[in-house]
Amino acid sequence: MKNFYTIDIKSYNDERGCLTPFEYEHNCPFKIKRAFVLKNIPNENVIRGNHINTISKNLIIALNGKVTINCEKDGVSENFVLDKDSKALFINNGVYRKLHNFSKNAIILCLSDTEFNKEEFV
Repeated sequence: MKNFYTIDIKSYNDERGCLTPFEYEHNCPFKIKRAFVLKNIPNENVIRGNHINTISKNLIIALNGKVTINCEKDGVSENFVLDKDSKALFINNGVYRKLHNFSKNAIILCLSDTEFNKEEFV
């Protein structure tokens, strides 16, 4: 399994609006146990993450605006720009991640396969 990669997220649009499901084994590679939202980021210089989750896997989606995410593991480093809700970033456990360059209107959804555990952050 790759340690970080993007996933295309399909939405369904009709006259009632837009529905975007997140489903295990369809567009989310794990069973979701926790979700949290980052928003009201005061400026683009703010850095979130900047750590390794030793246990949990994450799926990150920019619901609005944009964010740049740097992922690094075993000497492999890659930057991802999430700027539409049709693209998600999977990050495996053991991967360093740094979220930065948030747009003013960014709303970032993070899905996790574990409950919160502050002991897992390195």
